[in-house]
Amino acid sequence: MEVRSKKELYKDEVEGKMRFGDEDFFLWDEDLWDLQLVVYPKDFSFEKVFGVRQSDFERGKLIFQSEREGRLICMENVKWFEKEECVLIQENVFNNIWKYVKNGVALGIQIAKDSGEDVWCEEPEDILDLGFLDRRGSRAVVENDCIVRKARTQLNENKQAWGRMQSALANPHNHFFYSEMEQVYHDKECELIHEIPAEAFQATEKRPEDREMCCLCARKSYIRQMCHPYVKQIGRVDYMLKSRNLRTDDLERMALSYGLKLRMEDTNTLWVKGAEDTWLIKGFEEAQLSLWHNNYVRLSPKERYITSGYHNQGMDGRGLYAMLEVIRKYTFAKHLAAEERAIDEQIAGIMEDVAATVRVIVKEIEKQREKEWRQFVYQLRRTVFKLLFYDHIG
Repeated sequence: MEVRSKKELYKDEVEGKMRFGDEDFFLWDEDLWDLQLVVYPKDFSFEKVFGVRQSDFERGKLIFQSEREGRLICMENVKWFEKEECVLIQENVFNNIWKYVKNGVALGIQIAKDSGEDVWCEEPEDILDLGFLDRRGSRAVVENDCIVRKARTQLNENKQAWGRMQSALANPHNHFFYSEMEQVYHDKECELIHEIPAEAFQATEKRPEDREMCCLCARKSYIRQMCHPYVKQIGRVDYMLKSRNLRTDDLERMALSYGLKLRMEDTNTLWVKGAEDTWLIKGFEEAQLSLWHNNYVRLSPKERYITSGYHNQGMDGRGLYAMLEVIRKYTFAKHLAAEERAIDEQIAGIMEDVAATVRVIVKEIEKQREKEWRQFVYQLRRTVFKLLFYDHIG
């Protein structure tokens, strides 16, 4: 028997409703078979989890067939997250409509199979992602078409895995944690660590190179690495960096690629350690920042030793990112190379000036010689003329 799409059967009715909405998109339940349907709780923080505001998500309507309230075709609010290619639905809305929507998902799966599509799910429940509903002591499951919480007990977990997880958490050398089933890793203070199932729990001293940092804890983790061992300053240093619009991806490069170290000298001053030298960035409580470099004494053209105090680098008013870029690029060897280039350029300039002066002098000499030669020829011609003329008269 041929399976018919509801989109075709009720096309005219749905298009009539669409004309009066201001949604970004409309989605049929039978099209969900190729997507992930993420269910989120009422108190869900989109900015905290995804790093973007709720208003940044596309707003849409999920269309499904229902006999409730005397209506054949119904719509409910959903959201679309482009980065993860998933549809998000609020838990209460899900509980009200899943008994209808699941039939549409099953229809979509069957239509896709009949059309020769590569279908990754077998049952409607396979498209559901309930991870944001899990808690440390409970796990979200679907029963009788509604979401319920099932208590987690140590008996339901693998005892060996549970023991390994607790040992890993207690190990002071472990700084990062992740689930084998996910492509993100977490800082040791991230609250999402406790949502990782024991059987998938992994810990490491170093950052996993094959995974991305969790967006919830990334910024704090980078600042912790740069502030170590002054970790009590993390919050205050972060406040200073945010006040000058330093982004999380900038911090990632400063911490992981450049190895900068930070410390708060006072509420107005940030101490920074680069590849070799130390610096002060002053003015966080003022209108503009200024960059100061540690003093040193030159022992020879290529030797020095660091002394007390700092000197202003003449970058007053520049942004924090620009100053950190100067710090991370600076080495004394590069400074010497820059000095040598400056000296070479100065010598080249002097030589060019000398050459220009010589060219002027030579030109003047040539002009003088040419003038004297013309005078000599003139006198010679005059003398010859006189001799010839007077001889002829005589």
